[in-house]
Amino acid sequence: MFLQYYHINLEEPKYAIIKQQLENDYYTICSLLNNHINASGYIHTSNGQYIQIRSKDKKPYTPIFSSTYDKNISNKNHAFYFKKDFINYIKSV
Repeated sequence: MFLQYYHINLEEPKYAIIKQQLENDYYTICSLLNNHINASGYIHTSNGQYIQIRSKDKKPYTPIFSSTYDKNISNKNHAFYFKKDFINYIKSV
């Protein structure tokens, strides 16, 4: 199924709020990932207001090695995804 697409130029003034929120989400998720690694040794699904990071891998899984921590921090690859709230916001602008 294909959905309607939206071209978003984050440099346009009408997207200033969403641009700032995406940046805030990114740094929030980075902080959450560091907290997860320090607490359990692995990264986990982490959410901002409009984006999230979660696993995306399929078998055979590809672990993520961190040179900072000198170990695997996940047994699967992860990716950023837009959340439904992001799509709803973009539709309303």
